[in-house]
Amino acid sequence: MKTTLIYLACSICLVNSFKGNMRYSEKETIAIRQSQDASFKSINQNDTLLNNIQQKVLDAFVNAKIIQSDKGLVVLEQALLNLNKDNKNDIIIYWYSYTCYYHSILNMIEKENKSSMKILDEGIKQLNDVNHKNSEHLALLALMESFSIQYASGIEVPLISKRVKQNAEKALLL
Repeated sequence: MKTTLIYLACSICLVNSFKGNMRYSEKETIAIRQSQDASFKSINQNDTLLNNIQQKVLDAFVNAKIIQSDKGLVVLEQALLNLNKDNKNDIIIYWYSYTCYYHSILNMIEKENKSSMKILDEGIKQLNDVNHKNSEHLALLALMESFSIQYASGIEVPLISKRVKQNAEKALLL
């Protein structure tokens, strides 16, 4: 726990030390908003997996902690990936990565750091592959990258911190 807090404090210091703002042009902002609207409209209303998905993730996380098995999170991640194969939707990727984040936290708590890092990296990769990230994608990406600092080598920390700051600033702009 102390190590995690130290990493968090160091990452906050590093993030605050970077200067520069990333700004979107008006044209880019309009394009991003249009793609977000299209993303929401393309979700099939009959897909019950996405109904109350945040609560499903949190329930799977709590249940995994209680029964000492991550099976529920794994099943949820796989279901989201399968749904995305059919629909190819950035919102599904967001929820997949969100589930990976909680799965990674669970593995960290259980002292399974390699597994935690692997799951976190997969969630980050999926978010990075989204072409038109909205503010939620960027905020989650910043959160996941800041969490990944605890697994990074010393030389990677400033680079990750810079990306965290850039993604957080872009999220605020949107």
